[in-house]
Amino acid sequence: GHAGVSWVSPPGGYKDFASADTFLLSVTGPYTTAPVRFPVKAGKAGKAVACHAGRGPVFNGGLYVLADNKSPTACFDGGSSCNIGNYYEDTIGMGKKSLTGSQFYVPVEVEAFAITCAPM
Repeated sequence: GHAGVSWVSPPGGYKDFASADTFLLSVTGPYTTAPVRFPVKAGKAGKAVACHAGRGPVFNGGLYVLADNKSPTACFDGGSSCNIGNYYEDTIGMGKKSLTGSQFYVPVEVEAFAITCAPM
């Protein structure tokens, strides 16, 4: 996904961030071999991204990639989950199964990239 805002976790807390250009992307998945974009829904951009010091990337109402995978069946109990259709457009009609074939999953690998621009 593309967050559109910086991943900044407040000390010891949780914060939602607004971003109208946030989207999720599946390069390939269980229902398509072509790349698929899931844009944030109109009216949901105010809480598109969430940051929490003790968790991984959170695309509110879309994708939760949690750092502690003790239980792959409960999102906030340490499992990661896909929630396409809540805050992000379900562009392929598979809802919560769009990215992995199941709502709950355990990530095998997570890569994060930051882009910064140097002053001119």
